[in-house]
Amino acid sequence: MSKILNTNCQYCGYLCAFKARVEDGRVVDMWPDATRYPHNENVVKKCVRWRMNIEQLDSQNRINYPMRRVGERGE
Repeated sequence: MSKILNTNCQYCGYLCAFKARVEDGRVVDMWPDATRYPHNENVVKKCVRWRMNIEQLDSQNRINYPMRRVGERGE
């Protein structure tokens, strides 16, 4: 089952608005939502960071849980 959700890009301070297609709990596609912030389309057109969102969500390097220190502080 597929559903469309509102979301924001977190890569910079603009917090550009996007629509995301979610299938089986995973984001499969994203596109800019011109009806929400920022209202200037040139900001999103020039940005290359928002395209990394889907790639980063499925990255092996993504931290999905809090890290815990091993050993004493400062070691």
